[in-house]
Amino acid sequence: MDDKMTSERRAEISRLLRRCRGRMDLRKNFRSQSPSKGELGQIATELLDEVERQDALIGWLVGTQPGYLDSLKTKNANIHNLKCWPEYFKAVKERFKTWEVRKNDRGYKVGDILQLAEWDPTTEQYTGRIFSVRVTYMVELPQSPGFVGMTVVPE
Repeated sequence: MDDKMTSERRAEISRLLRRCRGRMDLRKNFRSQSPSKGELGQIATELLDEVERQDALIGWLVGTQPGYLDSLKTKNANIHNLKCWPEYFKAVKERFKTWEVRKNDRGYKVGDILQLAEWDPTTEQYTGRIFSVRVTYMVELPQSPGFVGMTVVPE
């Protein structure tokens, strides 16, 4: 591996470690304690693995199925306006959280747009921030009847 690749890899790991801070806020067990260097390393490894898996899947879809991303933009797509708590809104907007789990009471389908409106549960008011994502994959959750898991990409 040459020096340029090594420095790029270091920069990627450094960027992901900075983003880990948001992940730690979402994990209850990290709220009251600082993670050790070993735990940070494990989180960084998990993040890199997930990024590589998602990049490989998207690369495969785009490379083997021309027009895949455009095919999701259908005229029959529904727009769903949804409440989203601040910590989850931030994670989606920063592209750290690439999935949504929701009760399927709206008939979600691949290609739909989810307009996430940030909702502050303490004030019980919308903050005014909105972020739109498109559903790229969906699966029913057998362990939670009536709920679906959806992967999403920014719109």
